[in-house]
Amino acid sequence: HSFPTRGSSDLGDQPLILVTVGGGGDGYAIQKSYLDMLTAVSHPPTFHTLMVTGPLMAAGKRQALRKMAARLPVTFMEFTADLGSYLATADLVISMAGYNTVCEILSLGKRALLIPRMHTRAEQRIRAMMLAERGLAHLLLPNDLSPERLEQAMQAALHSPLPDVTLNLNGLKKVSCAIHTLLQKRMLFFKKP
Repeated sequence: HSFPTRGSSDLGDQPLILVTVGGGGDGYAIQKSYLDMLTAVSHPPTFHTLMVTGPLMAAGKRQALRKMAARLPVTFMEFTADLGSYLATADLVISMAGYNTVCEILSLGKRALLIPRMHTRAEQRIRAMMLAERGLAHLLLPNDLSPERLEQAMQAALHSPLPDVTLNLNGLKKVSCAIHTLLQKRMLFFKKP
């Protein structure tokens, strides 16, 4: 997929909003509310949107979103293996609060508006609330999702300072070192004299 880059004639200096909902199986309401918000605002958007619907979104729902966005500054993708590059380019990421996406957002120090999944498990809600309490993300609960509330939350997140991410995000390195240390101790323990 071709996507305009910052400074190109297509995107210019407009902010880029990335709206991603993981696999997309339960992300339709978020993306529909986002497009409803773009349609409802009285002034034309001063930003461009990249919407990644996810490969698990039903084809009919994805087609309905494309139809809604026909005259809006929105680029659609069903899936990209290079989401990290788009996250790095975005001025604001609007997403659910899945573990992998949140870790990528934090590691890149990006502004984020998290709309966590509320059913099946509480982990997304807990993660999003904890990050919002620490000032590392903005939070909008799905029960509050309306075009008006979404625009307010999006504008607040877009115009906030970049988050000061002081969390230690080197978990993989720490685990690898811990395993290495344990293996070294075990080898010394079983080493024959």
